[in-house]
Amino acid sequence: MNNNKIVIFGAGNCGRLIAQNLLKEGEQILCFIDNDPLKTNGTITLNGGGE
Repeated sequence: MNNNKIVIFGAGNCGRLIAQNLLKEGEQILCFIDNDPLKTNGTITLNGGGE
């Protein structure tokens, strides 16, 4: 597992895909940031990581 702590800008489909791939590589996602008011204060479920 890596010690990188990653923040992803964009909570849409592309951001989720990036997060899933990073989790598979053992990276830690701290949070998503998005400037779309409809995507703030929500929860995103990701599949991946295997741990």
